Amino acid sequence: MGLAVVVAVTKAGKWQYLWNEWFTSVDHKKLGFMYIAVAMLMLVRGFADAVMMRSQQLLSSAGEAGYLPPHHYDQIFTAH
Repeated sequence: MGLAVVVAVTKAGKWQYLWNEWFTSVDHKKLGFMYIAVAMLMLVRGFADAVMMRSQQLLSSAGEAGYLPPHHYDQIFTAH
């Protein structure tokens, strides 16, 4: 998804606009919007991590190894 956004912005030629109008803005409304957008993105990421961790616990409870290697599970647990 992120790669698609980068490609779309590049094809539209909007990097200069984004840099000048959004990324370096001191407008409180734009900053608030960006803050809330990043917060929602991190909420979705945390939810996805939680679902993966719970799925791993569910699938590995019957003596099986689950679907994640132990090292990957540890990385998700640490990031969450």
